[in-house]
Amino acid sequence: DYRIVHIATHGFALPDIPELSGVVMTTPKGGDTGQDGYLIAPEIAKLSMKADLTVLSACETGLGKVYNGEGINGLNSALLLAGSNSTLLSLWPVNDQGTMQLMTDMYSNIIKSRMTVIQAVNEAKRKMAKGEAGEMYAQPGIWAPFILNGRSATDTDYNYTAIEVTDHMIPAENLKPSTPVDEAIFFDSFNDNKNEWPWIEEGNEYKGEIRNGQLIWQSKDDSYRYIFKPVDIPTEGNFMVETAIKYLQGPKNVPYGLMLFKDNDWNRLTIGFALTEYVKVYEKAGDKFPELVPWHKTDNVKTDDFNNIKFIQYNKLWYVFFNDRLIYKGPARKIYDKTIGFMTVPKSVLSVAFVNVSPLKQMPDIVEDSPRRDAFTVLKEDFDNNANKWPFIGSDEQRHLSIDEQKKAMLFTNHTADYNKWTHIPVDIRWDANISIETSMRSTSATNNQMGVVFGLSSDYKKYNTFGTSPDGHYKFYNTENEKLGTGWQKMEGVLKPNEANTIKIVKTGTTCTFYVNDKQILQKFNIDLYGNNFGFLLSPKVGAEIEYLNIEQLADGVKTPVMEKPVQAQQTTVPQKVECEEDIYDEKHVKYGTKLNKTWKAKKLSSFQAQFGRPAVDGGYFTFYPYKKFCGVQHYIMVFSLKIGGDVFIDNVRLAEKKEADRYR
Repeated sequence: DYRIVHIATHGFALPDIPELSGVVMTTPKGGDTGQDGYLIAPEIAKLSMKADLTVLSACETGLGKVYNGEGINGLNSALLLAGSNSTLLSLWPVNDQGTMQLMTDMYSNIIKSRMTVIQAVNEAKRKMAKGEAGEMYAQPGIWAPFILNGRSATDTDYNYTAIEVTDHMIPAENLKPSTPVDEAIFFDSFNDNKNEWPWIEEGNEYKGEIRNGQLIWQSKDDSYRYIFKPVDIPTEGNFMVETAIKYLQGPKNVPYGLMLFKDNDWNRLTIGFALTEYVKVYEKAGDKFPELVPWHKTDNVKTDDFNNIKFIQYNKLWYVFFNDRLIYKGPARKIYDKTIGFMTVPKSVLSVAFVNVSPLKQMPDIVEDSPRRDAFTVLKEDFDNNANKWPFIGSDEQRHLSIDEQKKAMLFTNHTADYNKWTHIPVDIRWDANISIETSMRSTSATNNQMGVVFGLSSDYKKYNTFGTSPDGHYKFYNTENEKLGTGWQKMEGVLKPNEANTIKIVKTGTTCTFYVNDKQILQKFNIDLYGNNFGFLLSPKVGAEIEYLNIEQLADGVKTPVMEKPVQAQQTTVPQKVECEEDIYDEKHVKYGTKLNKTWKAKKLSSFQAQFGRPAVDGGYFTFYPYKKFCGVQHYIMVFSLKIGGDVFIDNVRLAEKKEADRYR
């Protein structure tokens, strides 16, 4: 009676005797003389299944014997006879890591992107074939063995249909907001439509009603539907928006919720919940969707009642409460417009009991009553074994990764010339927790590229933060969602210990991260989010590292952000602006930086560039030099260079710039 049945076990196929093909199952504890631990094709065919899809994540489960007029006889035909609408089976022995990646992407496409099964499988395979899931998964032998058979559901949510809302489905309770209505800037109890909500009508795609003291909002097709209106929210001051939302019918694994601050470009803040007991707070900002609260499990969703949502802006901080439990606290973000609305998902119905917008003179007491979390150890990895199941253990043309139990260290090498490589594991930590991350790393390579920590990595591996160092004494912070938060390469004087292990420590309190190298404060960054619960290590091309440990601690609520001391001086190479013996060589007849020299190194002349600078040029790049000024008798030049995307430039072993600011560095 499940929509999807997924069986991950060992399978065996006997094409010559397909009736003996099957899968290996566990026997009851203590043994059972009536069970041999094998589920073979004739036994499967006698089962009663009502699944839309059955996945056998095992080897060679799609093989069988061809019978004229019947097709392939084996596990596939047995599952279809048992009642499954479709099957996903393999044609040859499968790779464990590749199968895990394919299945993860497929289910994400079905659940999050709302694709049909056939769309989800094909999209997951395309992602792997293009190398977007990692170069190691791009080979057809990894992603191609799984084939879809049978009748695939064509509706985006398994053929449920639009419904007629009847009065008995709408609760009769008269819910009230937590603040006095007479103090409200805006209040609607939906006794009528005096506040002129739009779309209170029935169209081909939606239906809006105000009935029994509630707003009923329905999507009748395969699209998300939104209802919203302008409200005079006092965005410059302290205020609260409160509402109560109830699910009436539709899919239970996707978000319903409150939508705030929508502008004409659909930038907005959404507070969503799913009936599978998940909540989420996220924003649309241009083409990005930063998550203030990633999807996380909670025991606080009411599946058969109204769910109370409160949004508060107070003293330039935002608070979000779900059924009186604080789920988000952070700095106030951009308010795009003064609007309030609601979101429902394809072919579903929600009910809204009231909307209340009130000014706030003080915070509700519930904030102080929020459960306090104490400090505890989340992860203590000493690398004396691989109990934490670090992925990619082994060696290939891409990387080497091993756990040296004698050294008690992880040995990690990136063999590629062009790609960063990482390894990471999920840890049991809340997205909003105060945390401390500490590791010790020693370079085992001759290059000066980055090695460091990746933290808060999202489940789709697209959003993350990294902090790393290079053996020649530089550090770098990077955030995928906001390039302005990045530092570029910065020089640390006298901090790193050459040819020795160096410690990196990151302390996150709220959304502030403080970074330490060898116990010296290096950097402090604000508005840093965790996009997921994956933590691990990142190596740039041709970098090797020996990693001694990784400790992650959850800090107690209320811990104070470290005071930023005078940081270790970050230095960048610049041309002196004023020197006593300066001699200006400007000539008003020439351009600002002097005449162009007849000295240009082309990337196709790799040998001449490498001879001059000790490093090969980037394919497709060129470099042009202009005279600038003389300082104390020494001629200086402006160097303008153009790069193909993905390149870095090193001159005299000092990284001057990355591609986007290349022509502004001297």
